[in-house]
Amino acid sequence: MDMLYGTNTIDPGSSDASYYSTDAELYVYFTAGTQQELNDFFWYINFSLIHVPQITIKLTNNLPVSLLTLSDFQPNTIYNILVENGTLDFFPAFNSLNRFFPYVDVFQGTTGLNWDNYLGSLSTIIAQSGSPFDGLNSTQLKPMSLGYPLTIFRKSNDTVNFENWMLFRIREIHTMNCPDFNNVFKISFPYGMAIDYSARSTGNCILTFFCFAGNFYGPLDLCKLSFSDIKYTGDKNLTGTRGLSEGAKIFSFDSTSSSLWNGVSVYSNPFSFIIPPNGTIHTSASASSKINSQYYSAPSNGILMSPQYPYKIDSKLMKNSTLINMKIFHNTQFEFDFVDIDLSFNSSLMIYNSTYLLLNLNGTQNYGGKLQINSTNVTLVYTPASNATEKGFLINYSLRGISIHTTPSSSSLIKPINILTLLIVGMIIMFK
Repeated sequence: MDMLYGTNTIDPGSSDASYYSTDAELYVYFTAGTQQELNDFFWYINFSLIHVPQITIKLTNNLPVSLLTLSDFQPNTIYNILVENGTLDFFPAFNSLNRFFPYVDVFQGTTGLNWDNYLGSLSTIIAQSGSPFDGLNSTQLKPMSLGYPLTIFRKSNDTVNFENWMLFRIREIHTMNCPDFNNVFKISFPYGMAIDYSARSTGNCILTFFCFAGNFYGPLDLCKLSFSDIKYTGDKNLTGTRGLSEGAKIFSFDSTSSSLWNGVSVYSNPFSFIIPPNGTIHTSASASSKINSQYYSAPSNGILMSPQYPYKIDSKLMKNSTLINMKIFHNTQFEFDFVDIDLSFNSSLMIYNSTYLLLNLNGTQNYGGKLQINSTNVTLVYTPASNATEKGFLINYSLRGISIHTTPSSSSLIKPINILTLLIVGMIIMFK
């Protein structure tokens, strides 16, 4: 038996398959084989109508980007992507052509399921000649320019359990003040890459990164994105933000201090640099898994952040505890600047040196200012409460050399910055 939707023929293949058609046309061609003697065979065909909800995602000048995964597309639901004005770009960011892709259909030109405007499955679209799909490599992603309205329909009910991102944007807004349309990079473990990018004189340019930890068999809750060999030139501060816009600031630095941030790592996916007018950045980017606890060198300045910061709810990240262990070869002054602390009542943030518990915070306490510790070892443990709704923490840290022969007085706590080697055991996630 073949089921024909307009001009598309599909073989059902299994008794539990479900299919869809346009509003007006569904053709069924039935051909029965010869019945064998002494056997009782029969055909049973049942058709039923189901309600298919429609969800509209509208990109506007104020909201020019939408970031989704395959899991965000609910089965048997029509997603219509509309654009207020401008060019609709589509960035598929995957590490492999997964078995789920043939079960995601894409239509262009009208809302809903119109087979006259069928582009193909997601699998055929990203595998076609000229597709920006690049496999495993870290790369500068190239957008696919698609007409709109764009309709996406996912047929499979299977759980999607692999790393994937799909970015839809208005090109003219997201690339404003950038030198080209290719301001999105995919950084995939273990392939790092060097990046040079700049902003026009007309305003800020958004340089965006997706982080892939290289897990092909299941999702990772977070990916560590690291930047080394940072060389920034510009009249204003370069800003690092979580997401695809200038909103969620994590850190910033100027051209005179950029080298002190070599090795800075963020648990942010996606992450963006906001490059000021006429600013230029050179850096090498790399990605690694959260379960990777190897030692690495870090700058004299950096940040410590909870996995979900600055978002209050992320069910995948909030169920974990986070352990950060910082080790130094020389006696060093750690200075922690608590930029933001947001903890629920039963959550905790504890900081130890090599011997003692120095700070224990929960949702009942407010802590501001800075904490200074002279030690060769500092450990930070963050444990969110069950079902917590909190941002967690953002801490700026700096390392300053101190003499091992003298005890610094209160007037001499801040010494000239020495470039030290900081060894950090990467974030270790322990499921409760």
